Amino acid sequence: AFLLDKVVISNDVIVDRQAILQNTVVLPHTYVGESVELRNAIVWGNLLIRIDTGAIVQVIDSFLLADLKTETISKQLAGLINRSLGLLTLLISLPLWPVAWLIAWLQNPQAPLRQVKLRGNLIWRDSMGIAHPKDFIALEWATNIILLRHLPKLLAVITGQLRMVGVSPEPPEQAEARTAPWEKVRDYAPIGLIGPSQLTIPVEAP
Repeated sequence: AFLLDKVVISNDVIVDRQAILQNTVVLPHTYVGESVELRNAIVWGNLLIRIDTGAIVQVIDSFLLADLKTETISKQLAGLINRSLGLLTLLISLPLWPVAWLIAWLQNPQAPLRQVKLRGNLIWRDSMGIAHPKDFIALEWATNIILLRHLPKLLAVITGQLRMVGVSPEPPEQAEARTAPWEKVRDYAPIGLIGPSQLTIPVEAP
């Protein structure tokens, strides 16, 4: 939900939940972030113009205000690079797939390839235009060898569900169980196949 009081909103505008807008004009191709408060202002992309003081501020944080045209181009370019990198990694890893299948079959002959439900980077919007993360079904080999287990998730990178680098993907139940503000900080980072936590793994780790 959000509060609108004496507000003019143009076409191609997204106002996120819990935003408060009063005496404000929002021009086309503008994103207003979650819980942002705007009063006595004109907003155009990431440009904030205060009517009462005449101050003009360019907001750098795209989670507060953003130009949808610029953000869309940047996201499309980043998505294309990640998908291409995922495809290249998949081609390079092809010799490992028979090995992964054999080890998974030896460890779990009933179901060497299993499905897991995860929350990814793609979003869907409800009838009110509020964005929600989209869940997807990922595949993984049923083995305790981490490198081999996650090989099929390269398919999720190619389809855009995951980035190559980002925070680790979570099941929907685990993601929804995070309620504290500090727990939700990870939601602002892309979800990836390779996580930054791997950089802190000791050298002797398997």
